[in-house]
Amino acid sequence: MTVKSPRFWIAIVSGVAVTLLTVALVDMGRTSPGPLAEVHQRIPELAGKGGCSDCHGGWRETMAEACLTCHEPIQSQLDFSDGLHGAIDENRQTQCALCHSDHHGVGFAIVNRQSFAQLGFDGREQFDHALVGFDMGGAHLELDCSECHENADVGVLDEGTVRFMGLNQDCASCHEDSHEGRMVISCNRCHGQESFD
Repeated sequence: MTVKSPRFWIAIVSGVAVTLLTVALVDMGRTSPGPLAEVHQRIPELAGKGGCSDCHGGWRETMAEACLTCHEPIQSQLDFSDGLHGAIDENRQTQCALCHSDHHGVGFAIVNRQSFAQLGFDGREQFDHALVGFDMGGAHLELDCSECHENADVGVLDEGTVRFMGLNQDCASCHEDSHEGRMVISCNRCHGQESFD
């Protein structure tokens, strides 16, 4: 059969039509593996939709790219190799679901024990803050996470709030500055973490 043969072109067109029909039927037959987490159910564009590509990517977008469309602060961490997401292994930076799975319903926390286990920690209490550039020690280690991260124990965050991100590592952001800004040297030149005196 030659390229000029009508049978050749009928075969090509038929093959493309069958492929497109198969793709359409497979796509229409998809069902969700379970209900979304509450934080994602609250987004009108995602609530009740059967389309997977909004979160999982599609023909031209990976799952990580789809996630980062909504999670701009994480994209910033990746771009500038900053914060937790900027510090993790590059291969894991594109595998969001390793740490943040979904489709487990309303009561499921997207940041959970598995999130920390993927980083090599047995829960959030064992998280090594050196990973994010904060050499935490001494009396800081006696604090519960929620004493610094006010949303650490909140089940589902309000839009625009963060659980662990966004804290300033400047001592005066948590501790009263009895010097009233007059000191030009850093606090740790005179003060250690063993006590806050």
